[in-house]
Order: sequence, then C-alpha cells, then structure tokens
Amino acid sequence: MAGISHAADSACPPSDTVAPSTPAAGAAMTPVEYLAKLRELALRVGRLNDDPGAAGAIRRDLPERWTVADGDRMLPVPGRFIDESLATLETRPESWPCVGRELRARLHALQAEAEHLGPPPDDSASGRARTRLDAILQGREFRGLRPEGALAGRLRELQRFIGERLQRLFQGIGLSPAAGRVVLWSLAVALFALLAVALASGLRRLSLPQRAGFTTARSPVRRTWRDCAAAARMAVDRGDAPTAVRQAYEAALLRLQEAGLWSVAADRTNREYLRLLPSDHACRPPFGTLAGRFESIVYGGRGLTGSDLLDTLSCLEKLGCLPPSTPATARS
Repeated sequence: MAGISHAADSACPPSDTVAPSTPAAGAAMTPVEYLAKLRELALRVGRLNDDPGAAGAIRRDLPERWTVADGDRMLPVPGRFIDESLATLETRPESWPCVGRELRARLHALQAEAEHLGPPPDDSASGRARTRLDAILQGREFRGLRPEGALAGRLRELQRFIGERLQRLFQGIGLSPAAGRVVLWSLAVALFALLAVALASGLRRLSLPQRAGFTTARSPVRRTWRDCAAAARMAVDRGDAPTAVRQAYEAALLRLQEAGLWSVAADRTNREYLRLLPSDHACRPPFGTLAGRFESIVYGGRGLTGSDLLDTLSCLEKLGCLPPSTPATARS
C-alpha cells in the first residue's frame, strides 16, 4: 500500500511549486469501502481528459490520508502523490497527457492492491461447503428461487405489457399465434438492421480524417506544412473558403509538430490541440483563430468573408508557414 506515497518514482513528476492541500484525514474504511472510493476517484480523474482544470474540485474533496481497517491491521494510505498530481493539473492543465497518464496508472495499481485486502478465505469444512452451495445456487435451474432485482422486474413488466398489446393487435387483424411470431421477429430484425445502419453512419461522421481530408501519418503520401500552406494560399486566391481553412489548419498542425509542440494524431480534436499550447505561447492566438474557423467550416457549415480568408493567411504568417507580405495579403 506504500506504492502511492513516493511521487519521485513517477517518470513525469508533478510541479514542486504547488503546495498540496491538507484536509482532515478521513475515518477508517473497510477494504470494500476503500476499493469503491478508488473506483469513484478513477472515474472522476478519467473525466479530466475533457477539462483538466476541474482537478481542483477533486483535490478539495480528498483527505490527505486514508486509513483502511484490514482485520486487526490499520493501513495508512498516503495521498501526497494524488494531491500533487491534481494540484499540477489545476494550475497547468496542459500537463494532462503526462501527469494524467501517471495518475491513472497509480490509481489502477492501488485498485489492484485493494482487491487483495480483506479476510482470508475460509478453508474449514463448513466454509468449503458454503462456497460449494453458493456455486450450485447460481445455476440456471435455481434462477427462479433468487430474489428478482428492481431493474429485472421492470423489464419483465415491460416485456409482458408489450406481449399483451401485440397479442391483441394480431388477434384483431386475424393472425394466428404462429404468424404473429413471424411478424414479431421480422420487426425485431428490421429494427436491429436500422440501428446497425445508424451506428455505422454515425461512426463515419465522427471520423475526422475523412471529414477534414487530412493526410495522416498512416497515409501512403505524406504532405509537409509547406505543401498545405501553399494549397491554402491558392484556395484563398480562387475564393474556396472550405479548402483554404482545411489546408491552413493542417499546415499549422504540421508546422507546430515540426517545432516539437505535439505529435499529430487522427483522433485528437482541435480543442485538444489548443489545450496543449501554454496560455502565454506566441503561437496560441493565431492557432486558436485557425482552429475556430476550422470548427466553423467542418462542424458548423458556416461560410467565411473575404477578410476572414485574408486573416487566415495572416495567421499562417505568424506561425511561420508563409513568408510575410505575401501577394495575397498585399491586396488587403
């Protein structure tokens, strides 16, 4: 249980400039309660992928130290590493890719340790007999003897209600029970096919490389940021706003990748890229402008004015993708 107490073991340690919070220590928990708390914390940490700045709310809810009562033993669980990691995410949300990975790995290790806590198994004859009886009672033939849960009861009532209504409908139109079952199964198959088609269509729409026309690292032909910037300038000259914005955004991604700020990934959104840039970085304002216009074109379907297109080229100049005073901007 000491695995969480040393933040120095991490390959990506949190910032030492942030002092950890010191709420009062919580009461002793059973191993089951401790495992449930860890799982809840892991879920909340996982949601920080969308908003790393919300780490402060999680940090304020945690005690400095947890105590687990494992039989006659009282096991202290220091929470310094978790606290320091959340403090770093609260002040530096852009560190989520590194700090978040270490934090989730440490929580996973703690859950694995917690699953081995608790009283040892009963090896006596009565204990083995009880285990064997529990296994037998879990069989299908004893399913009706076990108490039915609330959800299972509601599903059974819904099934009975639908069955009665369909039976009345089939009797009203003169169908036999066998024909009614055929119609019912046909409807179920048709509904399943419609859901499958809708799911496939949704997955295609969510595929960013297909929608944006990007050339990813797995594409057979790799384009450079210079190619994309030149294509964006030509698209501006002919007034093709969607192509200009897409090419300009891709040029910015590849240019900043070459500068070592990130590695382009097909499943990363424009807002996730923007969070990787520090708030005081010189490239953040022009890249934020391009990312916003890209979102407007791809997801919003909105058009751009001529001044917007020229400003797009100006953003590429600020990012170093185009030389200053290009012919396209000289006309402005």
